[in-house]
Amino acid sequence: MKLPVSLAALTALAVAAPAAGADLTVDLKLVGNTEVKAVITNTGDKDIKLLKTGTILSQAPVEKVLVTSNNTRVGFNGALVRVIQQYLDDSAFQTVGAGKTVENVFDLAAMFDLSKGGLYTVQANDSISVANEQNRITGSIPYASNVLEIQVDGSKASESRTLAYADFKRAVTRCDGDRRNVVTNAMHRCRELSAAAQYEAAQGQASRMDEYFKRSDEKTRGTVSDVFRKVGEVCSSMTAGYARLYCYDVHKGCDGGAVALTYPGQSDMVLCDTFFKSIPPSNNQCHGGDQGTVLIHEATHLSQVKGTGDHGYGYDSVKKNSADVNIKHADAYTYFAKSFYESCSNSGDPNSYQVYVCKDTNKKGGCVGVRGKFGKCANLPLDFNNAVSSLGGSYTRECTAFKDNDCKGQNLKIAKGQQMNSLPAGMNDQISSVRC
Repeated sequence: MKLPVSLAALTALAVAAPAAGADLTVDLKLVGNTEVKAVITNTGDKDIKLLKTGTILSQAPVEKVLVTSNNTRVGFNGALVRVIQQYLDDSAFQTVGAGKTVENVFDLAAMFDLSKGGLYTVQANDSISVANEQNRITGSIPYASNVLEIQVDGSKASESRTLAYADFKRAVTRCDGDRRNVVTNAMHRCRELSAAAQYEAAQGQASRMDEYFKRSDEKTRGTVSDVFRKVGEVCSSMTAGYARLYCYDVHKGCDGGAVALTYPGQSDMVLCDTFFKSIPPSNNQCHGGDQGTVLIHEATHLSQVKGTGDHGYGYDSVKKNSADVNIKHADAYTYFAKSFYESCSNSGDPNSYQVYVCKDTNKKGGCVGVRGKFGKCANLPLDFNNAVSSLGGSYTRECTAFKDNDCKGQNLKIAKGQQMNSLPAGMNDQISSVRC
C-alpha cells in the first residue's frame, strides 16, 4: 500500500537497512462492523522501539491497511500526515519487548468509504520504522498480516464515518489567540510564495519547470500554475473556499512529531502543536522548510486543489521521480515554490538572467534570485515587491528595474554585473519587476 509522508520520509531505510535481528507478526481481527484490531507481536529476541506516528500503531486515520472489493482497491480517504524526523520525541514511539504484543483498534470507515457495504478484504502489508534510544530512525521491519474478509453494513459504515469526523470538531474553535496570529502570518507567506510560483510556472524559465516537474510544455505549465492559484486561494481564508484550517487537533490525529494533517475527504487542514513549537515562520534557504511551505504542501493534498500524494521524501525524490509522478507529488510543488531563493541553483539555462534583490541595504535582510528569460519581464515575488533596498545585476546583460508589475512605470537602469548596495531614493522599496 502507499506510504503516507511520514513513512515515505522515515522508512527510506526500509530496503537498505532492515532492523537486524528484529521480526514482527501482525494479526488482524474484526471487532465490529468496520472496526479492526491489529495485534502486533515482537517475535525477535530484543526489545524494539517502533514508530507510532503515521503507522499501523497510529491513532490517526492514516492508511494502515489495504482494502479491496471484487479484486479492486478501495480508494483511501483518510488523513495524510506531515512528519519531520528531527522533531520526533518519545511520544512518537512505542517500545515492544521481546516476545511481547501490542494492540491497536481502528475504524476502517474513517479511512475508506465503505458505504456501499458488502464483502471486503483487508490486509496490512508494509514496514514500520525502528528507532534507537535517542529517537533516531535506524531501520525498519517489514510485515504482512493475514487476509481478513469482512461483511460490511453500508449504512452503519456511513454513520461511523460521519461520527468520526463530526463529533469533536463541533466543540472546538478553529484558531484563536497567539495561534491565530501565527497562522495569519503563515498564510501570508503561503500566498506570497504561491503567487510567485504561479507566475513562474506560467511564464518563467523552462529549466526550472524541467527541474521540478520534468516537463515545461504549455499543458504542464498550465496545470502547475493553476495549482498554485488554488493554493493561494486556500491561504486566503481559514474558513472559506476550498478548506477549513484548524489550529487544534480537532480529529485527534496529531501523534508525536506530526506537524500537520490534511483530510482531503473532509476538506480539513489541521496544524499540530509541532507546527507552532518547532517550525520556523520563514526560511530563506533553498528548499528550507517553514510554516508557509507546510501550508503549501498540505493545500496541494486537497482534492479541490490537486489531490497530491507523498511519492517519496525530500528534494531527492523530486529529482528521481518521473514527470507523471511529480505532477501529483506534494513535495514537487513545495520545493518549486522555494526554488527562487539565493541558495538555489540557476538551473543552468543559458538563455535566462538572474538579478539578486535584497530587502535591506548591503545585500542583507533576505535575498532572492529573480529569474527570467532574456527580453521577458519577471515580476518580483510578493514578499519582495516594493520591499527592495539593494540588488546585484545580471553578469551577462544590462537590466532594468521597474516600479510597477509587468515592467511598467518609472525605471532604473542596472549595468551588467552592477552591485547596488543601496538604491536611489525614488526607487528604494519601490521595485516591482525587472527585465534584462
